[in-house]
Amino acid sequence: KQRMHGSIASLKCLEGHDAVGGNSTAYCGAKETTFSNGSAEVTGLWMSSAFDTSGEPIPAAPLKCARRSGFCATLSLGSFTQAINWTATGPGSYIGDVVELRCATGSYPVRGLERIRCGAAGQWFDPYSPSGLSPVTPSMLLDCQIVQDFCPPHGIDANISTFRREVALDDLSMANAVNATAGTVCAPGYERTSGDETYS
Repeated sequence: KQRMHGSIASLKCLEGHDAVGGNSTAYCGAKETTFSNGSAEVTGLWMSSAFDTSGEPIPAAPLKCARRSGFCATLSLGSFTQAINWTATGPGSYIGDVVELRCATGSYPVRGLERIRCGAAGQWFDPYSPSGLSPVTPSMLLDCQIVQDFCPPHGIDANISTFRREVALDDLSMANAVNATAGTVCAPGYERTSGDETYS
């Protein structure tokens, strides 16, 4: 806080920010201005350690800081958990960012936090904890499970149900789960005239 002639000021960026320009060190110097009437005035001025071609010290430029990308560690999410604002994770995470989590289509939330904030020391925090400073561990993140019967039962048509039959569920893997493939075949004595035999 000293501003006497000859004092030195050291500047630094706040946590989670990096210097992108300006001077991190400035010296309290003097600049003499001579007026047309011959009088002169000496004023205090923060200077850098550099000099111009005439030997005069160059005024210090204000330190410029920018938020550091990737300040918080990449999130390790479950198979069916997504970050809505994905740019705020991994190499795009900045201090102060709040990441919202949700379940992927065809899955549902079981437990865990749906919002986390990138905070001090590159740590993720629970923004809704009493202090807002409760550290988050991977096990505390939103956990989602797949919906086993996301699609309606396959091969059923109320109007012509006797014309075709279902493929045995034992022959299908996770029969009604999202991204699963199902199939139907015509009942004995009938042949396919339209529609798909397999569908996802």
